Amino acid sequence: DAIALYLESIPRGRRFVEIASRAPKPIVVLKGGKSSAGAQAALSHTSSLAGNARLQDSLLDLAGVTIAHDFQQMMELARGLAMIPHTPPHCRTAILTFSGGAGILACDLPEEQGLSIARFSPETKKELDKIFPDWLPAANPVDLFPAFGLKGPLPAFAGAFAAVVKDPQVDVIFMHYFAGLYRSFEGMQEMKETADKEGKVVVMWVIGRREGTRAFRQEAQKCGIPVHGELSRAVECLAAASRYRSRTNEVREEDDKKPFSGDLFELLQGDNSDRVWDEYASKQLLKRCGIPVVEERIVSSAAEAEDAAAAMGFPVVLKGLLPGQVHKTESGLVRLRIATPAGLRNAFEDLRSRMEGSGRIVIQRQLEVDYELIAGFLRDDQFGPCVMFGLGGIFSELEKDVVFALAPLSRGDAIALIRRIRGRKLLDGFRGMAPLNEEVMADILVALGSLGVSYEEIGQVDINPLAVSGGVPTAVDATIIIGDHKP
Repeated sequence: DAIALYLESIPRGRRFVEIASRAPKPIVVLKGGKSSAGAQAALSHTSSLAGNARLQDSLLDLAGVTIAHDFQQMMELARGLAMIPHTPPHCRTAILTFSGGAGILACDLPEEQGLSIARFSPETKKELDKIFPDWLPAANPVDLFPAFGLKGPLPAFAGAFAAVVKDPQVDVIFMHYFAGLYRSFEGMQEMKETADKEGKVVVMWVIGRREGTRAFRQEAQKCGIPVHGELSRAVECLAAASRYRSRTNEVREEDDKKPFSGDLFELLQGDNSDRVWDEYASKQLLKRCGIPVVEERIVSSAAEAEDAAAAMGFPVVLKGLLPGQVHKTESGLVRLRIATPAGLRNAFEDLRSRMEGSGRIVIQRQLEVDYELIAGFLRDDQFGPCVMFGLGGIFSELEKDVVFALAPLSRGDAIALIRRIRGRKLLDGFRGMAPLNEEVMADILVALGSLGVSYEEIGQVDINPLAVSGGVPTAVDATIIIGDHKP
């Protein structure tokens, strides 16, 4: 019912992802060789590349594969995914526990995993009130300890379960039990059948003496109820089931993955013999592909720069473009927010002096930016052509909030990729900012994938940053690398 794999390398990574994305069963992967030392060990052991860990994890996740980080987690995830038949994306969870502290922890961990705690209906609260003392109102998590004195442990559990299982606002019932404290948990099979009938998932976290927990686990799993010995593992499995089911429910478009045709690349390559194109040449190609780029112009004198600034409007940006130079800011070749003609003349002369007669200077309109993104294309040894998307700007390497997808992309693929980053809330309109225009962003990602697939000469495309203003992304800086050269 589920597949668990330990892998040191994925030599045919693209084929693996394509198969995994169509697999009718959940797949859990534990990947060795992620660190530099581990990668070297895997290389000597398997005579194959270990690959880029972030790229691998992102592509496997997008294909619906669940990533494990140790052997115990791999086995528990596989067991849990095999036993949980369905979970809605947000898993509105009801928690039944005998301990207030455990209930609090059981609330914290699901929310950290993107799950939600159910809000009980008035009818459910009325039913729960029947098993609790008058001084304790019913709430989620349901701390059953006060009810034990009135009803007894097992009747209290049974009564609470009967109340929440019929609540339409509950998707999952998460039960905490102390094995060995009581002789048995009666009616477990009946409880599972009731949950199935109501379309609910039951998950258990059990603690207690070793023999008691072992016997309880065996009894529960015979009934088809997953049981975990650690609260964190139980929540991880529930979250993995939720993510897996939401992946399998996604509708992917396949009919609009159309590569570019014609001589688009050849038109520009004639003037760019370098393997690393400067940002102006790179953006000229991207512009022809329909990707929005900042207004800019190459200028050869301070007078030309003043004319361009007058047409664009101040403030403006000046950049020095040197052959093979990618990181201009670190080299002192960027001047931002130039607001006057005098400041523009001084900045131009300073850049020309620094560049010592090499390269060229570009003037750009200064954009008012809400936040910055990054997008790109690369060719991976194992996975082939891939598209990248994430949070960008100077913090892209620090935050490392990036995701990948196989190229070419359909619009559906691109939108799914956009929604994968950890900083997703920023794109939804954080603190009054306009939400990201997903249609425009999706068009950019589709174009990047099609460009790279259409022209094998292109080894890498990097757009960083994509400045977002009013929800619309615009390429401010870009680099195209020909072949496998890495700056």
